[in-house]
Amino acid sequence: MSNGVARIYDAVLAIIILMTSLIVTLGHANSFAAAGSTQELSELASNLLVYLERKGLLSSMVFAQEYERLESLVSNILPSGLGFRISVYTCDWRPIWSVDHQFKSGRGSSALMFLSGYYGKPDPRIVVLTITR
Repeated sequence: MSNGVARIYDAVLAIIILMTSLIVTLGHANSFAAAGSTQELSELASNLLVYLERKGLLSSMVFAQEYERLESLVSNILPSGLGFRISVYTCDWRPIWSVDHQFKSGRGSSALMFLSGYYGKPDPRIVVLTITR
């Protein structure tokens, strides 16, 4: 083989190796970005539940079963483009009620809060907020 042809093969092989490594690197970067966005949704859901409970709104609406009011409040707080589902369960994970607002199947993240009761009456509930893009 002549020296020129060998250099062409070397150049083609180098380009293939570079393109493969670039594709693999971009694939990993996208998976890290997606994981980061899921982490952000989880933190947003958790912070929102804590905020509503500190204001005394979450417990009152959950135990009064004011799901339309809770849906309206959360939809006004969350940025547009995000869907959510709020589900309320008993301690043994039996569903009591659930409400969806522009909820999309797919990537999302959840946070939960345990409510022990309301106005001194022990009546445990588990509230799960799932946010999706």
